[in-house]
Amino acid sequence: MSEKKTIVDFSSSNNPNYLKIAKASLLLIDHLIINETETELISEILYETFDYLSTYDIFHAFINLNYRLNYIINIYPLKVDLQNISRLKFDYICYYLRPEQVISLIFSDDNMGDQVIVFQRYFPYFKYQFINLRCIKFIRTDDILLDLPYSVSALTFQDYYNSILNFDYLSHCLTNLTLICLINKTFSFKFIQHYLIQLLNLKSLTIIIKLDLIDGKQWEEFIRKTKIIKFNFQFILSESITFTQNKSILLDSFRSVFWLKEKYWYVACNKHRSNQNTQIYVYSIPKFLPTCINYTKDYYPPLSTVPSNDEQRIFYSKYIEHLCLDFNKSIDDLPRNYRFSHVNSLNLIGSTLPSIDNIMSIVDLNQIKELDISHIKNISIGEIHLLLEHIPNLNHLIFKNFIPLFKPPSHIYSFTIEKWKLSDDLNLFCRMFSHVKSLKIYINSLEMMIELINRLKYLENILVWYNFEKHAPFVSMNWLRRNIPCLRRKKFTCKEDDYYMIISIGNNRKTKLSSF
Repeated sequence: MSEKKTIVDFSSSNNPNYLKIAKASLLLIDHLIINETETELISEILYETFDYLSTYDIFHAFINLNYRLNYIINIYPLKVDLQNISRLKFDYICYYLRPEQVISLIFSDDNMGDQVIVFQRYFPYFKYQFINLRCIKFIRTDDILLDLPYSVSALTFQDYYNSILNFDYLSHCLTNLTLICLINKTFSFKFIQHYLIQLLNLKSLTIIIKLDLIDGKQWEEFIRKTKIIKFNFQFILSESITFTQNKSILLDSFRSVFWLKEKYWYVACNKHRSNQNTQIYVYSIPKFLPTCINYTKDYYPPLSTVPSNDEQRIFYSKYIEHLCLDFNKSIDDLPRNYRFSHVNSLNLIGSTLPSIDNIMSIVDLNQIKELDISHIKNISIGEIHLLLEHIPNLNHLIFKNFIPLFKPPSHIYSFTIEKWKLSDDLNLFCRMFSHVKSLKIYINSLEMMIELINRLKYLENILVWYNFEKHAPFVSMNWLRRNIPCLRRKKFTCKEDDYYMIISIGNNRKTKLSSF
């Protein structure tokens, strides 16, 4: 590599992907600056690197280093995912985004409210600006974009509408449909079949819906009449069916040659209990295999049509969002050579912390990003540090209470404190956790919330639990600006309910970025 000063400082980000970029790309970037040839080859290598990064990571690491890199970035087909993103990163993306390069777009109000509305302010002529958009998703948003570009061929609506939407006007161009209908209504198979058969070019169908009847033979006959080559489903049986059909009998109709040999589509069955109701879920796997697991041998793996020689790949090597291990209960050893290898969030429960070897025999700790130790009744600071040493990629840690003598490692920048005692030292917390970027915490007063936001200068997101309905119904955006000096200088969004508030903090208001 050239003896020149490094032009990109990857160490400043907490994103572990940056280290990968550093190894893969710094040599290439130096070469790009020094040598004006081989642009096509450089573009291909950079594009392979970009495929592993979010839109924000691409812009933050590479934009405005030189004109040639800008050109390469500006023609790269972007898949923009706005889920779980702060207002700061949202504004940054919108400022540098070129609509014509976007091929996929995902909205979600989970972490930042009013995403669709704010996005429209940046791009008021959405239909005519995003001319290459192929896929768009609305995940739990309060608003949607009704006037879509003609290029869109894949649509997803989740937890937005109150009834089946009419997509007749897209019947000839729509090739991919995801329909998630979680309302308390049971649909007939005949109605769904009539609705879907009109989508003449549909090739991929994902559907979650409550049905009056589940019969693999009927679905086989329907699929043969269509162009569908990819079919994922989660069918919920109505209560009247649930108590008259055995789970094994339900799966028998999905064991035909069509399902197991022609399509290799496997199906599983689970019982779900909520309140006093019991429902049976029949679903395709691995697509709808639960990603949140309370592990016991009786519960996992579920009853399914999967051949025994494929169980490790489908049930244990797949991605698990949340795994709960309750050592108060009997946790049987996994089958030989079986281990959960891709778990994102791990919750440990027990009177004491089990041995590291015991935990590692069940789950690969190298993959863990979030750790919950709030349900370990007796745990020492030494045990916490020993456990953290075996989880190198951890970035979110969940405690029951604030532990005054525990100083968190600097690479962990996101925390949850479920309870705050009146005797806890807020000054000590702000010193020990001064590097925190994301915080979820129970507060005793609005003064405590104000203090946290003002003193934690790296904070990007904060969720506070508090009885706002009873004690602070007057809290509003204007109130936050008036009472929290830090927020007078910043752009921010606020999402609130009776018992919690989420504040996402963006750039300084006096900036060339838009001040929506």
